[in-house]
Amino acid sequence: MSPSPTAGVDTAAFLEASDGLVGLFRLVDNLFGSPAFAVVQNDIKGNVAKVRARYETNKEANKTLELLVENEKGEKKRVATEGLMWLLRGLSFTCKGLQQTQADASEELASAFTKSYEQTLKAFHNFIVKGVAMKACPYRKDFYTKLAADPAGGEPVPEAKAQ
Repeated sequence: MSPSPTAGVDTAAFLEASDGLVGLFRLVDNLFGSPAFAVVQNDIKGNVAKVRARYETNKEANKTLELLVENEKGEKKRVATEGLMWLLRGLSFTCKGLQQTQADASEELASAFTKSYEQTLKAFHNFIVKGVAMKACPYRKDFYTKLAADPAGGEPVPEAKAQ
């Protein structure tokens, strides 16, 4: 049975939100001058592109992620479905890492994202990929202070509020 055309996650909105996350990683890389999350950023960008390419073939038929996956069934290569699967794994990794940093105000980003990686992506990666981005994480204090700073150069955000 096919899903209802109105049920599900709006594909355009999902892609827009995913692009926003890519922007966050780009911002982090620019603020710290190091590509700490370049691997994750590039992975997410590539998977967004796969889903977007399928969506663009027929926006109405693929207006929800559920319909997009359903419409790709039966094809030899399910590029968008595979891209969506990896995109969701990357989003889960990011979400769990950020949740971990919020749950424990003393935990460094490298530790929080390592734990997140172990819960979400570790089982799917080879030994070369495992842990590379986490070693390049900025210190928590620096991360939140720079992320919360006024880009126009106004008053700095109090440290307690930035954390």
